[in-house]
Amino acid sequence: MNIDLAKPMPSLPPITTEKLDQYITQLALTGKKRRAAMLALIEPHSLWAYRKTHSDLAEREAEALAFYAEWIVEEIEEAMFNRAIKGVTEPVFYEGIKCGHKRVYSDRLLALLAKRYIPEYRDHLTVDANVKAGVLVVNTPLTVQEWEKQYGTTGTAIDATVQSGTGADSGGRPDGPADDHSAGSDSGPCPDSQPEATGPVGPGGNDAG
Repeated sequence: MNIDLAKPMPSLPPITTEKLDQYITQLALTGKKRRAAMLALIEPHSLWAYRKTHSDLAEREAEALAFYAEWIVEEIEEAMFNRAIKGVTEPVFYEGIKCGHKRVYSDRLLALLAKRYIPEYRDHLTVDANVKAGVLVVNTPLTVQEWEKQYGTTGTAIDATVQSGTGADSGGRPDGPADDHSAGSDSGPCPDSQPEATGPVGPGGNDAG
């Protein structure tokens, strides 16, 4: 492709206030400048030229991206909550035939949520970092016996679940993550030996529902 440098470059279409507002809205929803510009019907070169002469655009873009980041965090936390507390359903297979569903919970995500929102479940790890003569001193974590002596024991949930991805109900699929557990199938020609549905154990050892 040959470009005639002597020929003046065509002027870029102007960016109206309406288009600019639409661009900022789409940027807050997508987190991607180029995609937001396309959705607002703004050419990338026009946006680049506009940004050079309007310093306030960068501030508006930063606010939109901060909103997008906050929304992403909320979506991640909601997904973690559903996986840890409510559980997610997965199909159950018996002899190659889909016979129902099971609700799977993530014990690891539940522990992470507990550490974040319940101070008693957080790691009581004391770290003293004193730099003296180039020596860094770090205290070691507590043992189980030391933990029980200092903080007491916590209630133990009754394990009435089966490991996800194992046994006949997995249909020969590879074993699932070790931190997941399932609550049995709902209906269909599944073996009667499967455990009844149980959810996360709440305070006092009762099912949380």
